[in-house]
Amino acid sequence: QTSIITGSELKQYNLANDNNSEGRGLDAAINYQLGFKANKDQLLTISYRYLKNSNSLFNNIDVSNEINYNDPDYHQTNAESLTEHTVQADYVQPIGKIIMEAGLKGIFRKNKSDFQYLTKNPLTGNYDLDQTGSNIFNNSQDVLAAYNSYSYQAANWQLKAGIREEETIINGDYRQGSDQIQQRYLNVLPAIV
Repeated sequence: QTSIITGSELKQYNLANDNNSEGRGLDAAINYQLGFKANKDQLLTISYRYLKNSNSLFNNIDVSNEINYNDPDYHQTNAESLTEHTVQADYVQPIGKIIMEAGLKGIFRKNKSDFQYLTKNPLTGNYDLDQTGSNIFNNSQDVLAAYNSYSYQAANWQLKAGIREEETIINGDYRQGSDQIQQRYLNVLPAIV
């Protein structure tokens, strides 16, 4: 990349970027369903899912042919990852002509990022960590949910009513500064169809 910046003072430089990135992922799930001999419509289902992704990034930036441009060569690295666990249980129970459904679900996520910005020291030739351009971020998000519904089927119509409650808890922190993220959301959602 060649850049020429004009204005009150001409600036010119060339950038050479050597970039390398790599990612890996895993997604696995298991489900178990139990039926009951007494009533084939009575069911218990239990599910679990595991998800993991990781990515790494490396940038090597060399600056050359500078005119009125003093920024040094630099490296950027970022190691990031995501893990997620999901557990769920659902139950269906016929009660006469009414079908009752109930369930619980939990999603537990963790995200991490370690970003480093290193500048070339002109005296030693080594790349030194620049604390102002580097940071580590950790984030977790937990979602807890429960639902209960009842349905009635007649010859030409069906009535279904229920409620779902969901709470989301978010926490995050940065290594640099005092930035903290803490949020909680609670939603109660009634429904009728």
